[in-house]
Amino acid sequence: MEFVALPDGTRLRTWTTGTATARPPVILVHGGPGLWDYLEPAAALLGDLTVVHRFDQRGCGGSDPSDEQTLQRLCDDIDELRRHWGHEQVVVIGHSFGATLALSYAAACPSRVARVGYLSGVGLG
Repeated sequence: MEFVALPDGTRLRTWTTGTATARPPVILVHGGPGLWDYLEPAAALLGDLTVVHRFDQRGCGGSDPSDEQTLQRLCDDIDELRRHWGHEQVVVIGHSFGATLALSYAAACPSRVARVGYLSGVGLG
């Protein structure tokens, strides 16, 4: 586990597992909003294939609280984590609200996303 301090001072609780390979790394995005990371079992399934990152979204789980809770801010958080971890491109896989967030991030930053996984999302409307 690692706490990553973002430029606005918010610290996000993160986990990194898996093995570096030629495949792009994966960022798993939990649902909610308001929940915390529960995707460790999914990370375990992917760990032999690539590096897998997980995190508690701002204001959730072990991450710092934040008054800024917009979809844009959450997309910025993913991009700031991507840069912190040193990846040019990632696969973003989200579940429930996390699927909406993953799709929103891919739409906002298409050159930084190799693939998107959309699991039981709630839609964009």
